[in-house]
Amino acid sequence: MASPLMKRFGHWAGTWRGACELDDGTPGVLEVSLVPHFDGRVFEVSATIWERADGEMRTHGVGFWALGRSGRLENVMWADDLGFCLLEETPDDPEVLSMEGTLAGNLSLTVSFRTEDDALLMSSGVGEGYATGTKPRTYSRMYRMGLTPPEAPHE
Repeated sequence: MASPLMKRFGHWAGTWRGACELDDGTPGVLEVSLVPHFDGRVFEVSATIWERADGEMRTHGVGFWALGRSGRLENVMWADDLGFCLLEETPDDPEVLSMEGTLAGNLSLTVSFRTEDDALLMSSGVGEGYATGTKPRTYSRMYRMGLTPPEAPHE
């Protein structure tokens, strides 16, 4: 029997990549990989952003999604530019995964994912206190690059 996370996000498993705009307006490329572990009870999520012009890595982060006691998703994450954060799922459209949490220095982080046709859309915002700004820090429409093992064919 599939876990609740696998039922909800199993179709997102794999590696996704797309163009993005960074907070300073620099064009970039975002790659996100979602890998289920422990029969889909935990998802490992990693994200890397490169500058499009020269391929310089701008930021990298990794997190783990699991269900908390409330039945909502919790994401324990670390990013090299943000540090550690616990993101908790916020009520939203059932087709959207929206999470928020606090960062050091009286900052907050929001991250949301949703699918549209064959694309995975992701946006994130950082702001002061409890309210993030209206301009996303990063927004991307990503397309699947491949599936994660064991679904991917082995060479």
